[in-house]
Amino acid sequence: MNKMKHVNSWISFGKWIAAGLLIMGIIHDIATFTPLIQEILVGLSLEKSDVVICFSLGTGTSLILCGLLIFFLLNRFERYRFLITPLMTISIFLLIFGILSLYYMIHNPFAWVVSVLCFLMFGITLKLRAIID
Repeated sequence: MNKMKHVNSWISFGKWIAAGLLIMGIIHDIATFTPLIQEILVGLSLEKSDVVICFSLGTGTSLILCGLLIFFLLNRFERYRFLITPLMTISIFLLIFGILSLYYMIHNPFAWVVSVLCFLMFGITLKLRAIID
């Protein structure tokens, strides 16, 4: 019974982190449109600005999808323990994403927040995997 309570607390913490990832993805996508509205990307060629917009939207959308998937998988995790495999896969993706965001944007506070969330999600998934083994 104590083990189940322990699992539930990690699941709950994981849901909060997943919600954080979702929110950061929404903020990222909104921030992508801000330069378009303010015409800040005018200095870039059309080709380069299209690339920046595409990958920026892809980044935000990836965070949104990962947050949603993790949240829904954690809702079912108590009943279906095999869901640790997709949770682990998404967490590894987020770990790599978190490392790369710091590598490429070390001075960006957004990158630090996202990286912390990614590292926490990876740690939570590892902890859940260790508990169920």
